[in-house]
Amino acid sequence: IDCCMKDGEVLFTKEDFDRLLGKYNGIDKVGPTEPLTLTYSEDSVSAVCNDNRVSLELFSLDGRLIARTHSDEGKASLETSELPGGIFIAKAASGESTAVRKIVL
Repeated sequence: IDCCMKDGEVLFTKEDFDRLLGKYNGIDKVGPTEPLTLTYSEDSVSAVCNDNRVSLELFSLDGRLIARTHSDEGKASLETSELPGGIFIAKAASGESTAVRKIVL
């Protein structure tokens, strides 16, 4: 697997996936001008980006989109309490910035 794509858009790369399954608990890729954070708890995953438009997507390990949301107010959240236990990939984006993190429920 080189990358996970949907409709011609790269969702995450093999390098992202390898890091997520390796020794790291999560990875962040943050642009210098837009502080973007991606956090999670057992009940939700959230993305925050200083009052900018932010989108948040949750994927299964096989690349299937589980949920998607966006907000123009700088914070987007997805409920995870109804999901089965397991490993998921969360991806947040705002402008040029993205953050990808492994979520263990």
